[in-house]
Formats: sequence, C-alpha cells, structure tokens
Amino acid sequence: MMRTRIKYFRGIYLIVFILIIILSKSEVSGQKSDPGSFEGPDFFDTYHEIWNQQDKWSIYNVHDPTVLKAGDEFVMYSTDVSMGGGTPVGLHRRRSSDLVNWTFEGTAFDGPPDSAIEWMLEQEPGFQAESLWAPYIIKVDDQYRLYYSLSLFGTTTSFMGLAVSDSPFGPWTDMGEVLTTVYSNNKNAIDPSVVIDQETGQHWMAYGSYWTGIYMVELDPETGYIKNPGDYGVNVARRAANSIEGPELFYRDGWYYLFVSYGWLEDSYNIRVGRSRDPQGPYYDFNGIDMVEPTNNVPLIMRPYRFNHHVGWQGTGHCAVFRDGDKYFMANQGRPSTSMFNMVLHLREMFWIDGWPVVSPQRYASVPDWDISPEDIAGDWEHMTLDPGGFHARPDVISLDADGSIGGSSQNTWSLEEDTLYVSWNGGEYVDRLILHWGWDWENRFATLLYTGMNQNGLNIWGKRTDHEIIEAWTVPAHGSTYLIRNHHSNKLAEAQATQIDANIRQRQDTGSKDQEWVLIDVGDDYYQLSPVNSQGLVMEVANANPGNFANIRLGHNEIADHQMWMLRYLDNGYFALLSKVSGEERCADVSNFGIHDGANIMQWDFLEGMNQLWRLERQQKGLDPDLPVLAETLNVPDAARVRAFPNPVTHGHINLDLSNLQPAEIVDITVTDSRGGIVYRMSGSGGEVYSIGIELDPGIYIVGVSGKGIHENKRIIVL
Repeated sequence: MMRTRIKYFRGIYLIVFILIIILSKSEVSGQKSDPGSFEGPDFFDTYHEIWNQQDKWSIYNVHDPTVLKAGDEFVMYSTDVSMGGGTPVGLHRRRSSDLVNWTFEGTAFDGPPDSAIEWMLEQEPGFQAESLWAPYIIKVDDQYRLYYSLSLFGTTTSFMGLAVSDSPFGPWTDMGEVLTTVYSNNKNAIDPSVVIDQETGQHWMAYGSYWTGIYMVELDPETGYIKNPGDYGVNVARRAANSIEGPELFYRDGWYYLFVSYGWLEDSYNIRVGRSRDPQGPYYDFNGIDMVEPTNNVPLIMRPYRFNHHVGWQGTGHCAVFRDGDKYFMANQGRPSTSMFNMVLHLREMFWIDGWPVVSPQRYASVPDWDISPEDIAGDWEHMTLDPGGFHARPDVISLDADGSIGGSSQNTWSLEEDTLYVSWNGGEYVDRLILHWGWDWENRFATLLYTGMNQNGLNIWGKRTDHEIIEAWTVPAHGSTYLIRNHHSNKLAEAQATQIDANIRQRQDTGSKDQEWVLIDVGDDYYQLSPVNSQGLVMEVANANPGNFANIRLGHNEIADHQMWMLRYLDNGYFALLSKVSGEERCADVSNFGIHDGANIMQWDFLEGMNQLWRLERQQKGLDPDLPVLAETLNVPDAARVRAFPNPVTHGHINLDLSNLQPAEIVDITVTDSRGGIVYRMSGSGGEVYSIGIELDPGIYIVGVSGKGIHENKRIIVL
C-alpha cells in the first residue's frame, strides 16, 4: 500500500520533516558518516597488463562463481577460463577474508578428473578438455561437496561429476558421474545448484543450460548422486527465446528462490528470479507467472548497465547467492563494455523487499554502515531503472530536494519511513520502494549513499548520490593542475622519460615519479599543453610537427606551436582522447600496438576510440605545486614571474615586455604567437631591459613567450 507522501510545504513543515527523518534513522544508524576518509578498493576495470600473472588476479578472470563461508573466510570456485587462455584445467579456487580482496590459489583439480575425460572420449573420440565449467560447492554435515561439469562446447553432450573433501579448500577426491546428457536427449548436464528442503531434508538439484531450460531433480542426501538413477527431473524454467542457464537455488524465510540467467555470456547476460514455497517448484515470477511457461520473467535484478562517466558493464550473469550472518550477497561476472574478454568479479550486497531480492547498484567495498542524515539524502542522484529494453540500462539525473520534492515538482516527491525511501512519481502513479545504504562509487572512486529497490510493477531501481566536485576532477581539465594520465588498455601511465629534450613519451607502471605527473596549460580555443612537472619548459609534442600516423610523441622546447597543442576531448565514459592540433584533431595519442609492457611507445595514430587511445586524467593537485618553482615560472604565476607584460589587456595592440628581473647577461628568445599557434613576431633580447613589441596586433588572444637558459615563461595577452 502506498505510504503517505510528503506534501509540498515550507516553513514549519520542513522542520518537522527533518525531525522525522532523524528519528526514523535509528535502525540504520551505525556511526557518524565520514565518506571523505574512506579509501576504497584500487581495482581497474581491465587487466590486460596482468592477464598471465596469476598472483595478481584477485577479482579478475572470474566466471560462473560459487561462494561459501568457511569459518572466518570465504572460498570461491569458478570456471577455469581466463582472458588470453593458457589456464590449467581444474576449476579456479580463491579465498578472501573481506569479500573485497581475493587470493587466487590455483585449481581444485590437477587437470580434468579421469572419470569425466573417459566418458567424454566415449562420446567424442579425440576430445580435449579446455575447461571445467560452473562449479557448485555445498557443505553436508561434515563433508564438502563440489559439483563440476565438462562439456563439448556448442552441444548438450555433457558430464556432471562430484568431488568430496573434509575441507572447503580441498584436496578433493573425485567421486565420478552424477549426471550425463547427450545431444539426443535434449537436456544439458551443466550448471548445478543444490538446495535442501527445510522440512523434509530432501536434496534438490537444479541444472541445465542453454537450449531446453532448467530442470529440477532429487539427489540422495547420503551420497550427493541422483536419487533415482536415470531420472532427469522436471522442467521448472524456460523462456521464449532459449538462452536460459546458470540456475542458482537459495532458501530464505520459507521461500525457495530460483535465479537464472538470460542471454549470451559475453554481452546481454542478465539475471532473473522466481520463488516457490516448495523446492520442487513450480517457481513463479513477480507477476505470478510460472517460470516453466515460455516467456520472459521479472524481476530482472541484474543486467548490463552504464552509469554516467563510465564505459559500462555487460555479460553480467551466472550468479552465486550466499549469506554471511544477517547480510546477503550475490556474486557474478561482469565484462567492461570496451573489452568483452575481461571477466571481473561483481559481488554485491543483497537486500529484500516484500520477500523479493534486490542488489546494490555498486559492488561491495566494505564501506562502514554510517548514519544517514537528511543532508546525505538531499541532492542529485543518478537514478536507473533496470527495465528489459536497450543494451545498457542508463540513469537519469534527478534532484531529491530538501523539502521532499523531486526537482521542485509537487507531483514527484520522496519520503523516508524507517530504512525505506519512497519515491513517488506523477502524484503516486508509480512508487519506488528503495533501501538506502552506503557504498563505494566504483565509477568515480568515492564513498557515497546508494539506494536499491523496486516499484509496484517489479522493475528494479538503482541510484547513487553524485558529487559534482569529485566528478569534475575526473571529467573537466583544470588549467594549472597536475595529473596522472592513465591508459585504459594497459592501466599504465604516460611518462616523460628522464624529461629530456626529444625523449619519446612512453608508458610505465605507477612508480610515484614526478616524471609521471603532468601539468595542463590552457592555451585557449579548447587546446592544452602538457608539461611534465620536472621539466624546464618542455612540453609534450608530435615529433617534427608530423600530422600523419606513426609520428612519435616526445618532449620538446615550448614554441606554442600546433604540434605542441592537444584537444582533450572528453568521451562521456570517464576517458579522454588526446587529439593533436597538428593533425587537425584527426589523430591522437596511442599506445603502440596495444602494448601492455613498461616502456611501450606512445605515438600518433588515427583516432578510432580504441582502448589504447583512451586516457583517464587523474587529478593529483588542483592548482600549482609550491614545491616546483620552475613549474610556477612556466605557468605564469604572478608572484613567481620573472617577466612582466603590460598593459594587459591592451586596447591598441602595442605590448611592453619587462625583463628587468632577469640577469643582464641572460640572452632570451622572444616570440608572440596567435590563438592558432602561428608565430607573428620574434626577436632576441637580454635580461635587465624593457622592450616594446614592434608591431600592432589585431584584437584577439596572444601568447608572449620568453625562452632562454634556465627560463621558459609564457604570458597570455588580450588585445581589445
């Protein structure tokens, strides 16, 4: 039933409203919030640079996970597939103490079990196992059982086996065949999941993938095998367009839940759920439709999505659901939409609304359960509906105003009752029931307030509170600020090697060196120069002013020329393209041959939006670093300047240049450059003098440069 909406009143009502919010937060209070002090996980979206370094995998190369709490730790098993291949066959094993950081510990088996190989060779002579698929781990009394599958890809010729151990981490003893299918019997013995009937103690296994739906069959609790040999069970879930797989069974509060995945694992993969009072089924979706009917079910609780300022995630399916005390979690794979072969663990906290599961819009990061104040709620939010349409779910930006309205509209309102946020649209036509919680904004890397829930039609809703200042630091270049420039493909930094003239710019892992910090110099017309903080007036340039492909990108003396100017085009996905002016913005900074190694050369190439052409600007400091006096001179800081140009602005195009702060013997080169980078005037001079620029300048913006030994200083002049 819809709760009473907050009406659009001012004055005394606002005071009462705030008091109600404060009192209502008693159940979600934990401690005083301090999001700015929280340091979240430091994982990138891609991992090409460590694809073959198993000790660094952690959350990477995770596909079809199963998770179990074991004492004070968690164990995860998953399909033994990895980007780039070469992973030993035997199911990946990981462990974690915090659900954030995982240690890769190799494989559960030393190769595919003999029983599985022998059966597959009987079906397909010459068969070679590439991987074991979709494991499931369960504890029965004092025994741990690990189910696994081996399959002939593209068919339903599959072998499901069972291994046992007295430890969740193994070693495992293979117990052989549980279930097999061949193409002719129209079922598929993969993707097992087991649940125990809380009243009878019966064991039930859901399995099946891709073509014919999900089946439920009874197991022998004593052995873990099929109770009645030859029994394949009954069909409990199908869909109209095939491609249903990855069942996960879970029990909570009298309900048995069946999670399934729709779509293809590299792109449209998404997760649906139904429930039943009986583990045998039938399982019904939110609208009361039996999941065995060939249709598409809701709720849809996970799907490809893309929050603002990010490339987005796809392949978000095949889940594991598990519990830790009074908290519930869901784990599944996700693939960055710029690189579908990167398989990254997505692990989210799960909540419940009227007995239906919903998951956090952000991956779990162990953010504290801080208090939630009215100030935390009011503000701008990225609000996303997980509807079935389109490829990525995308957000709208909405404003939850302090007076209870949304965007100032009395027809759209929000209110808070205990731990539930109610968002009412169009005078109550649609009402979103949302659970507030703190989490980590993985797209913009800061702790923020989140919500997750559903509306009366069973559509799931996500939201996250935005912080414009933090987002601006990622997305808006700031003159005079220092940045790390990180490549999306390799996750390595552009480095001015030794900051020497003509030295090529290369990529390198983050070493903390100042050679990897760059200052952005705004030279007008949306162009910037990039100067390493350790340089003495050097800037990033295209070698030999070459407008074509293959040109090296190197360091050169600042001439305020086209080949030293860059348009930093923001691509609305968290990344920039560095387009060179000398190429007419047709070419960009590109890591040669998609290199992932330290020292890979950065050159100029046609802009094709490749991952090796996408750069994240990570602001290290806003404004100038007082410890870098040479940098201060380069950027024309008034109290550090040794050159003065006056008057500025000038109304008649005649400029004076004061070099009296330079040593009299200091010889300098003086240039005047127009807004297009063309040099309109050049002369030599010396310190201790005041010069008059000997031409009349047309109205516009000019850069007066003074270069010499130990000095490189630019002045921006406006001619009216």
